[in-house]
Amino acid sequence: MERLIVEINKIIVPDKMKDAKPKKYKIMGMEAYYKRYKHYYGHVIVDKNFKIIDGYVVYYTAKNILKQNVVPVEVVTTSDRIKHFVKNMLRKVGR
Repeated sequence: MERLIVEINKIIVPDKMKDAKPKKYKIMGMEAYYKRYKHYYGHVIVDKNFKIIDGYVVYYTAKNILKQNVVPVEVVTTSDRIKHFVKNMLRKVGR
């Protein structure tokens, strides 16, 4: 995983995320957190092409509410995602 600060206009939002606006309480919570601590609670998780995998609330709040030009992202590879999946499966089996 690689952490970067990326311009918002370089991030690709999948159609299924574009159609669904985040719940108001999530946006308000993210905005309040940012205003208090001067950073976001989490990152936007993207693939190598900067397509969002997770963290749409951070992206939406940064772009539409706080009108920022950049956002923190974590770039994950396919092998990162496989490792995460296997780790979670092993944790479930161990219960």
